Amino acid sequence: MVEEDGIRSVKKISRAGSGGYSLYLPKRWINNWSEAQQKEKEIEMFEVGDQLIISPKQSRKVLTKNIEGASQEELIYHMLSAYIRGADNFTIIQEGLSDINIGEIRNILRFLDENLMVRAERNSISFENRPVAAYDPGLFIPLLFDKLIEAENLAADLVNDCDTNPIRCIHLMRMLYAIEKEDVNRLSLQIFRNLSRCRSPAKDFVDINFKWSSANMLEIIGDALYGVVQIVCRSYGINPNDLQYPAEYLEKKIVDRSPVLGDAEKLRMQLVIDLREGAIMLSKAKEAIVSGDGKGAFDYKDELREQVRAMEAELADSMGEFSTSSDVTEESFLSVVQISIRVREIMYLTKSLTKRAALIYFSD
Repeated sequence: MVEEDGIRSVKKISRAGSGGYSLYLPKRWINNWSEAQQKEKEIEMFEVGDQLIISPKQSRKVLTKNIEGASQEELIYHMLSAYIRGADNFTIIQEGLSDINIGEIRNILRFLDENLMVRAERNSISFENRPVAAYDPGLFIPLLFDKLIEAENLAADLVNDCDTNPIRCIHLMRMLYAIEKEDVNRLSLQIFRNLSRCRSPAKDFVDINFKWSSANMLEIIGDALYGVVQIVCRSYGINPNDLQYPAEYLEKKIVDRSPVLGDAEKLRMQLVIDLREGAIMLSKAKEAIVSGDGKGAFDYKDELREQVRAMEAELADSMGEFSTSSDVTEESFLSVVQISIRVREIMYLTKSLTKRAALIYFSD
């Protein structure tokens, strides 16, 4: 156990009867427990490989933050930060909280996690974790992979049809909006929370770190895919936040839309192919990462690297042809560049995931 903050020490264990062992815990550590915890004198244990984490039973992390003059975005980040750090109870106190402040934060928290009870008073808003039965969060990362694989294929359809079938593309963008806002963001934050609370099964602390970074990179891939949606929305004259509204309302806004990719048909096809290949790459990355197959990831990372290099070369050729076309407009050229950047980002993040998986699990 730790005798001083941040310092490791060595302790002897003793036999306790015929089948167990006992260990003396530091008095200073137990003195920091709540009164109820000291009365019960019970602990929770969480195994990480050959290491054992010990904490007071039903320890609840209670935090209160007094702030002044915070913006709405800062208030939201306070709440989300406390959430992923594993707080059971968190309260923000700020004079003059508006109904808009409270309403938006309440909606975000309720949607984020059904196990949170949200309370609001005149100058404060808080969440409290409900006491619920334990569940296995081990499927969260595979589910996050699946959502993004689906999103990459939807994004390929969107790029392919954005200048020819706007009605269908409204439907595709609303689906991508739902995946980003309702699935990817929520799942990634729940993964962070479960890791910080030691609620996810793990082989060792390196495995925990990799799961955290994997969820983070997958969330960034989701941002890149949603970036494609934002580009199309701009050409259609639609606010991306309006994608939550019915399709009939959005269809009325695209009467005077400008082209997204215009006459860049060769480049359009290349982007569609790259997004489809990106979905296949992510499927292979998922297989290697979820199974902890370091050798498979090691073999695949080279294949993926060559695919990314080929994609870059093909995109460069297509961009060159498009940029010299007499029909190219400033708007379509900007859309092409921005979508190409998003696709390249998706490829590189997928490659980075497999490379890191190979490094971590190769000798497992």
